[in-house]
Amino acid sequence: MKVTGNPYATYPKLSGERPPTVWQTGSKLPVPEVPRDLLEISDEGRRKLDLIDKEATKISIPESPKDDVNEIMKMFRPETYEKMKEHLDRGDVKEGLSVLLSFAKELAKHPDWIREYREAAQK
Repeated sequence: MKVTGNPYATYPKLSGERPPTVWQTGSKLPVPEVPRDLLEISDEGRRKLDLIDKEATKISIPESPKDDVNEIMKMFRPETYEKMKEHLDRGDVKEGLSVLLSFAKELAKHPDWIREYREAAQK
């Protein structure tokens, strides 16, 4: 550790005369420079930030099904849907999502529910 290069360690002179302190001179302590990330300054960094700043557009694949698990739950298990909604309204997100996940697992065993939901959505 280099003690002599530390600007904060001022030692009194042997003759009894001290250099003026920061308080006496009215000057300010040196402020360390804020470190900058080179990606922020570089052209590559600017291009990456431009990509992030651009507005995202929602795209959908035409062949993808538009099934909404919440709507299917409301249609076939309204009591489970109400239970999930109560949990979410109370702020108990963990329990609400647990109910939704258990229904999604059950939904995989009932392809007829999806078929009926799609037929009802077409009408």
